[in-house]
Amino acid sequence: MENTKRLDYLDYAKGFGIILVILGHIYDTLNPIKIWLYSFHMPLFFIISGLLIRYTNINGRDMKKIIVSKFKSLMVPYIFFELVAIFVWMCQNEFTFKVLRWNVLDSILMYCRAGTTWFLFALFISEIMFILMLKNIKSNKIIALITIVLFIIPLIINT
Repeated sequence: MENTKRLDYLDYAKGFGIILVILGHIYDTLNPIKIWLYSFHMPLFFIISGLLIRYTNINGRDMKKIIVSKFKSLMVPYIFFELVAIFVWMCQNEFTFKVLRWNVLDSILMYCRAGTTWFLFALFISEIMFILMLKNIKSNKIIALITIVLFIIPLIINT
């Protein structure tokens, strides 16, 4: 087993991010404080996750093992909470296999019944993409360019 040491400043940043998420959910929809908090509180977690990937030995590990590890830590909780939320929703509304099928399809498409679990699914996909990029592209300049382009695309697309 690898010798792991906690990085206190990243733990503090995650704790700060959690506080910001809680504060963001307190305010009304059009409150300027909520708008400001929503502009960076979730990207903060993605940035921290990206920083932590650099501290793992991805080049010395098989991609299949990395995917399985990420799946266990991110997708298993996602699937669990989505199934619980689907069950609760169906108990309150309509319990048929057709409705179950549509709810499961919605969860696969990240229209989450459990609400905030979308973050786990999105983080899983983005971490796998980033790790694949790190394993296959050796130039840090090209990695930085691709990352910047991927960051800018959602800013351009109006949803």
